[in-house]
Amino acid sequence: MTAGAVAAGFVVGIAFLIIFAVVRIPPHPILATSWAFPDLDDYLPLLQIRIDGLKEVYSVGEKLDFAVAQKGGGYAYPEMIMIKDLERGGVVWEFNGTQASFLLFCTIVTNYADFEITWHSRDIDLLVMNQTGTYAVVAKNEHLTVQKEFVVVG
Repeated sequence: MTAGAVAAGFVVGIAFLIIFAVVRIPPHPILATSWAFPDLDDYLPLLQIRIDGLKEVYSVGEKLDFAVAQKGGGYAYPEMIMIKDLERGGVVWEFNGTQASFLLFCTIVTNYADFEITWHSRDIDLLVMNQTGTYAVVAKNEHLTVQKEFVVVG
């Protein structure tokens, strides 16, 4: 590298420092010093998780179409959405919302209670039950767990 290239780089760096020192950039709410993360105790009573659209009875091979809606709790899907076999025990299907939320881009809100997200089974997988029995959809996060049961008949 020549002395001229080093000097040119130095001049460009100084120019950027001068520009950022002179130009006023308005602070974003998340960067402003007056903004603070909300106290968990303030928004936890407002946290809601619902399982919507799940029918009480399905036939073997029928597509399950339901949604899990979460209001409040930050920028993430519920930590886990699963289908449990209530007669034989065990988990039949599971969605890890913690990993999926790394791909989620959301708008900035000043209160986590204002955040809303809905997860739809049709967007992820084709869910069908091939065995009769009693099952439950369970959705949970760090603070809440909700469960809704359904039956699969022949």
